[in-house]
Amino acid sequence: GLLSSGLGSAQTGFQAQDHYNAMATNAWVFAAIDRIATSVASTEWALMRRRRDGTMLALAEHPLLDLWRLVNPFYTREEFVETSHQHFEITGEMWWVLVRGAGGRPVEMWPMRPDRMRPVPSKDEYLAGYVYTIGTERIPLEREDVIFIRRPSPLDHYRGIGVIGTLLYDLRADQAAAA
Repeated sequence: GLLSSGLGSAQTGFQAQDHYNAMATNAWVFAAIDRIATSVASTEWALMRRRRDGTMLALAEHPLLDLWRLVNPFYTREEFVETSHQHFEITGEMWWVLVRGAGGRPVEMWPMRPDRMRPVPSKDEYLAGYVYTIGTERIPLEREDVIFIRRPSPLDHYRGIGVIGTLLYDLRADQAAAA
């Protein structure tokens, strides 16, 4: 099972709490990430289908569009995208978990904290699934229920790499100088 498998390799030097704190405590980091994330969230999105002649057609109705317009009962689409993109800028990772309804069709999408998500490697299929951890609870997730978008890391092929990690040394120096 997923829980008995290894939890994947931890990203070298990946200290998500330090990365999140950088956004929460540094005005310049917050301003930059907030500007990027709100800009991405305010983008108009379209679902396109390629016609046989190669031209693209924007679809007005589709189950995927229904899900995109109402991702879950607690997030607007804009909040969902902004939250996801904050995670992406901070950690280089964006994780979404799908909740399926009758017939297996996705009916909700949830943004997940990257520091709580672990890929489970597989000897046979590269990836067996994922484990999401909240406190001491470990929740196994199937591959088909997780959408993982990342900026590929040269340190760990199962993880992403964020821009904050490259700034932490300088941010700490700035904080020390300010103190």
